[in-house]
Amino acid sequence: MAKIGEATTGFVETIRRLFPGITVKSLQRGESYTARKILDDCELIKRRGREIGISDQGINALISDTVKRHRRLANLEGAVSYAIDGISGNADPAAIDQSWLEEFQDHAEKASDESVRAMWGNLLAGEMNNPGRYSKRLMSVLSDMSASDARAFETICSLSCLHIKDAEGTVQAHPEGRPLPLLIEDEGGGTFNNGRFSYEQRVSLESFGLIDSSVFCISKIPPNSMMFVYLNESPAVFRNDSDKDAEMKFSPVFTTTGEELASLCSNIGTDVSLNDIAEKAAKKNGVTFARVQAHPASPTGATRH
Repeated sequence: MAKIGEATTGFVETIRRLFPGITVKSLQRGESYTARKILDDCELIKRRGREIGISDQGINALISDTVKRHRRLANLEGAVSYAIDGISGNADPAAIDQSWLEEFQDHAEKASDESVRAMWGNLLAGEMNNPGRYSKRLMSVLSDMSASDARAFETICSLSCLHIKDAEGTVQAHPEGRPLPLLIEDEGGGTFNNGRFSYEQRVSLESFGLIDSSVFCISKIPPNSMMFVYLNESPAVFRNDSDKDAEMKFSPVFTTTGEELASLCSNIGTDVSLNDIAEKAAKKNGVTFARVQAHPASPTGATRH
């Protein structure tokens, strides 16, 4: 959070303009500052309330409302602090729709869990970098998610690969692509990927409209051809070495809203077990999984292996 103190004057003024209740000082000092401010305000309410004859019941009601307002502001400040590192030099906050900002503030103020606040911060940074990218529907879904729901979504992101289209033999080090969950049901049912993801988590994420297990994403791989993916921070392929068409089937799949939310997660394809899972998925679909060798002449690219 201390990085806010190093931000440019323009950025600080932008944050103040977007969210008038936020102070740079409170972002720098964090929760300890917030706690002291709450205590100071409560003491002031008690003293002034008694001086002007407000009943103890009335004073307690005012204190309760003040504490609630401070907590909501602290949640918002926490979310905004997560956005700082993700805001690019080309960000255009002035282009963000005012109603979007108002809805963001209303929802982010209720985010009491750290992992959920981080998602709200990434959402704000993404919208500032590309106004209009994230829907109000996404904010409504994210607002309804509990901390355990957020962790379940982070888990399925970590168990997903990125499908890289139109690779043409070369894959960038950090490519754009469609996230596709790589889930294989464990023997006995109830869990996936050796217990890393549960049926209950799948049902929960489906109830939010983030994933859909009723449909398949089917990618056709022509004879002696490849499907490029990205996982564990490196490119790989599902390779069809036969003389017939092959297919890779993925289910569940992310919905449109799920893909929006997945773009806020930095852990897509990072689970340590994903390499083994990809090999099992390839075998299940009659193809081969293989890593891709980096191009010696280009540290930012890769070629077919």
